[in-house]
Amino acid sequence: MLNTFEQQQAIEFLQQDTLRNIVPLKMLTAHPERIQTHYAATGDGAAALLLFPTATFAYDRATYADFDLIVILSARALDAAQALLAQIPRDRKLIFKLMDPAVQALLATQWPMQRITAFVSYTADAAAHFEPDPAVVTATTVDPRLLPHLATQGHDQAEIEHYFSHGDGRSFTLFQYAEPAAVCFTYQNFDTIHEIGGVFTMPSARRQGYARRVVQSAVHSLRQRELQPRYQVHEANGPSIALAEQIGLNRFVTVAHWRYEPR
Repeated sequence: MLNTFEQQQAIEFLQQDTLRNIVPLKMLTAHPERIQTHYAATGDGAAALLLFPTATFAYDRATYADFDLIVILSARALDAAQALLAQIPRDRKLIFKLMDPAVQALLATQWPMQRITAFVSYTADAAAHFEPDPAVVTATTVDPRLLPHLATQGHDQAEIEHYFSHGDGRSFTLFQYAEPAAVCFTYQNFDTIHEIGGVFTMPSARRQGYARRVVQSAVHSLRQRELQPRYQVHEANGPSIALAEQIGLNRFVTVAHWRYEPR
């Protein structure tokens, strides 16, 4: 699937708005060899198309096992997006992940699709201040006690070990009686953007502000290392959205998931 030159063109285009395009950039960073990448440029702008099997990433593997491919299309000009449509199969079951309603409307003219869900991403302004919690334990290696909890958030062991293997991963944990009460971890998405993921609180420890304490400590750690945090939340997860906004994070992109099945 790898087309190095075209993939590099796509990355350079996506980097023109790194935050908006963090999802395709994250995918290309993690598994460039598994992603079919196409790029088109016109007088008005450019577009990049990514196609890869649903088994490529743990979340898609668990959530969209009955579908064949993930499709991500980012465009600054609809005529450039139009030039890439011939690369998208019509006889496969597809999941589209889209950031732009105009691109979605263009695709829907040829691939009648249904909206499934969406994820909202937040980040921190450079001037914002975040206090670390002294009780939160930070680690640069994977603590086996955390793995079952992170798995409930869609992160399998192989994926987590991959994120920590390059020395960029960090976990942030509040313990009660030597057992994790709340946890999250950070890992590189693309360049200096690092995601805060796997946020989990034990049922017995919920509604006590523990998730807020680990997330705020994670944001502080990233900022101290001159990295930009990304906090992704499911659109229906009211408590996580409230947490992000209470600690001072700002929404920057919404990625909607759409399904298409051939008739």
